[in-house]
Amino acid sequence: MAAPSITNTFVSNTVATAAAMNQNFTDIVSGLSSGSTWDVVTSSLSINKITDDSVLNLYTANTKICYINFGDPESSNVGSIYYYHIDDRMYFQTGGVTRFTVDNQGLNAPLIVGGLVINEDGEDKDLRIEGSTDPLLFFCDAGNDRIGIGTNTPSSKLHSYRSSDSCTVLSEIGTASSTEFARFMAKCTGNSAQRFAQLGVIYLDQSSNGGSNAPCSYLSLQAGDGGYSYLWVDDSGDFRISSFDTQIGSTNGTVVGTQTSDERTKENIKPISYGLDTVMSLESLEFDQFGKHKLGFSAQRTKDLLKEVVFDTKEDIDGTENTKLGMDYIQIIPVLVKAIQELKQEINLLKGK
Repeated sequence: MAAPSITNTFVSNTVATAAAMNQNFTDIVSGLSSGSTWDVVTSSLSINKITDDSVLNLYTANTKICYINFGDPESSNVGSIYYYHIDDRMYFQTGGVTRFTVDNQGLNAPLIVGGLVINEDGEDKDLRIEGSTDPLLFFCDAGNDRIGIGTNTPSSKLHSYRSSDSCTVLSEIGTASSTEFARFMAKCTGNSAQRFAQLGVIYLDQSSNGGSNAPCSYLSLQAGDGGYSYLWVDDSGDFRISSFDTQIGSTNGTVVGTQTSDERTKENIKPISYGLDTVMSLESLEFDQFGKHKLGFSAQRTKDLLKEVVFDTKEDIDGTENTKLGMDYIQIIPVLVKAIQELKQEINLLKGK
């Protein structure tokens, strides 16, 4: 098709209608002489193609840039959209500053690339996303490098706020497989060491270990020496602690704090068989443990006297099959009470003689 004979200057409200000219806009542009320009004098340029799609293509060599500029060319407040062949990226600018970029690198690309980069030039320009009822659904405080959800004055790296009603930040797995979890994690690095704290829910089948075949919530704390402690509440309401996450939700580990004592939760109630003789056989000890001098008992020396008090934590302590033993000291209290009662009876008998 021969090059169209058209003027390069479009005046106010001029319409170039491709259908009427029997050719598309690409043909019109390609028909212009080399180096020619278009001068939109006053208002607008409309390109209409009634029977098909309208296409505007800007092509350059691989080392060049394709620009579309908006605004007054005599002012610095010009908006631009341009494509740079070399890094295969679209740039969006206002006032000569890149506000965001889009490329095809995806989420696994380096940080400076990324599929979509907003505020590419690191300006102190905030970003706000509205919801249907929340004008501060998402707020980026660029100057302080903080993110707010429901607030435009975030006080920390991530700040979720709601003026009334409950406020929930949710991490969820729709259908979890064994050992999968949803959690929130805090991490701190100091003196070349990293330590973690976790609050989460993990799915483990503990039906053979006194628990349930269901997810269980837990708290994980890491000590300065790198060791982990996992805390959870078992199905009996006991607060337990262990060094192994595989025990979360089970009745293994060590019971922490007090226990339920409501009589309505108990069966086979009867007086204890232990008493003064048992107490007289207990061996009270003092010892050093974990860098501290302590008073207490030996689980190994106590288990034959008070089997209910000693339990196996199932935790490895020295690489042998003999796992660490623990003691529920609270259960010694009724034995001491019974011993005092028996001793009082003996004293009363001596007084009566």
